[in-house]
This record gives sequence, structure tokens and C-alpha cells, in this order.
Amino acid sequence: GIYFNVTSRTTSAIIGTVLRKDPITDDSFQTVDELSERELLSDLLKGLLLRGKAGIHTDFDEEANSAVMIPINGNNIVNWRDDGTLVVLKEGYYVEDKDDKYKLIAKTRYRELFLDEGTYTVQLWEQEGGINSYKFVKVGEPMVPTVKGIPLDYIPFEFINPFDTTSDTYSPVLFNLAQINVSHFRTSVDLEHIAHFSALPQPWIAGDFQSSGDADEQPVKVLIGSDQVWHLAPESKVGYLEFSGIAIDSVADILRHKEEQMLAVGIRLLSNKNAVESAETIKIRSNTENATLLSMTLSIESAVQNSLETVNLWNGVAEEPLFSMSKDF
Repeated sequence: GIYFNVTSRTTSAIIGTVLRKDPITDDSFQTVDELSERELLSDLLKGLLLRGKAGIHTDFDEEANSAVMIPINGNNIVNWRDDGTLVVLKEGYYVEDKDDKYKLIAKTRYRELFLDEGTYTVQLWEQEGGINSYKFVKVGEPMVPTVKGIPLDYIPFEFINPFDTTSDTYSPVLFNLAQINVSHFRTSVDLEHIAHFSALPQPWIAGDFQSSGDADEQPVKVLIGSDQVWHLAPESKVGYLEFSGIAIDSVADILRHKEEQMLAVGIRLLSNKNAVESAETIKIRSNTENATLLSMTLSIESAVQNSLETVNLWNGVAEEPLFSMSKDF
């Protein structure tokens, strides 16, 4: 079968729609690894579309000598408390194999962000041991980040879900589309199997092969081809069984129906509307489609704005940060 990745195409289409116009921002927009505004926002949008959750961790980058925003994959937000006193982030990293300098070993560590008697504190936990037997141990003493020598009284982390900036968990925006996409692939496999299985006709013989005198003599195998001769007994008949029926058409119809479902669930961003729609119908459909885009955009905008306030606080900037995303979809 062929996997027609509508989920990926729809993800790209939605991100392109939301980021059709660049956000309005100022010099306060500082990101890890110097990610551009579009790259950071794309990561966050992808998290909401495919994972239902994303986050922004604000931390001080010693090399850049500046506070930066770090986009967090929703799958790596592994633990938290709704009262804002705990967030645990999973991080992957590599270490060089002691016996082979060309080999890298993947390891995992956890970054525990918590409030210790109202003070923002960070504790790292790293993997110790081999692949089959390992545990996580504390790395050093807990760290207390400070701003001009004063510790923070909150965790500089922003949750983002498709509807708001709470820690509530929702299904990914494109979860239903992904389910249909997998089902579409299974149907594609069925269609290819039927087409392959029924493509070649099946020869049949009614009667006996002409013997050379020995009554028990029978051919061991029957070869088929234009250079083969069948010596048949009188009154024998031969023919081909060929496929006839609606099985292939039925499966093909199911495949097309699932494609239509994917286009509908995917906010119709990939569909070509051939029918004439009234202005009122277009308005209702557009408002419904844009509601999800607007909700995600407002959630990300709020989280980035809050993170930028922490960035400015850390960097000693008194001005209110400027950040606004386009709502023109």
C-alpha cells in the first residue's frame, strides 16, 4: 500500500496559514540557539496539532549572556502540578562511547523545576548505567537561578494547549485526522492486495492429459507459456478464470470516502471546492474553521508574551515586551 500523508500536509498547511504574516515583535524576542520567530512558533503550533500540548521554558543562557525562550515538545513535559509548583522536563542527549569514539550513546535526563518554600529551584537527574539496567541519580546540588541576585518566586514555564495556557491535557488537534489517515493506509493495502491477487487469470483444465500408454502416467507439473504444448485427451476442455465482481470498486470507493473525510477533518485546507456555495455558507464554514486557528494562536501569543516578560526581567529591560501574531487567516 501507499501511505498518503495527509496529516503531515495538513500540518504544514495550517502552520503556513497561521504564519502567513510575520508576528510583530521587538528585540526582546530571544530564543535558544537563535531560533527565528517563525521557527519557534512553528515548533509550538506543531506541538498543538500533533501532540495537544507544548511549552516554553525561559532560562538564562550563559554563552549568549541573555535569557532565552526554549520551545518544549509536549511529549517531554512528563510531570507537573496544576498549582504551578512542579514541572518535570525530559531531555535527550548523547555521550561518546568509551570504547569507540565513533559511536554515540543516547541517554536521558530529567530537569525538575520546582518551588522550594516559594523559591524557584532546578534539579537535574541523569541516567546512570547501561541500556538494560539503569537508574536516575541527582546531578549536583539543586540550583537556584536568580535575577540580579534575587531568586524567582515562580517557575518560568508556560503551558500551551489548543485552547488556553493551563496545564489541562487535550487530544491533539489533528488526532481524528491521523486516525483516518492510518485507516486510509490499511484500505490502500487491501486494495493493492486485491488488485495483485486478481490481476493474473487462473488457467483451468477439465479432463485428462493424453498418456503415452501407461495408464498410471501423469505429468508431474504443468508449464504455462507460448512455448509449451499440452497434449490433452479427447473431450478435454481448458480455459481461464478471470476476475469479475465489484470488490475492487467497493474498496476503491471506501478509499475515496476516507480521503474526503480527511480533507473535511483537516479544516478543508487541502480540498478543492467545486460546488458553488452561498456567501452565508462560506461565512459559517470559514468562522468554524478559523475558530480553532484563532484559539491556538491566542494560546501561543499569551504564552510567548508571558515568557518575554520574564526574558526582559532577567535581562534588566524595563519596557513592556511587544509581541503580536496575525489573526488574518
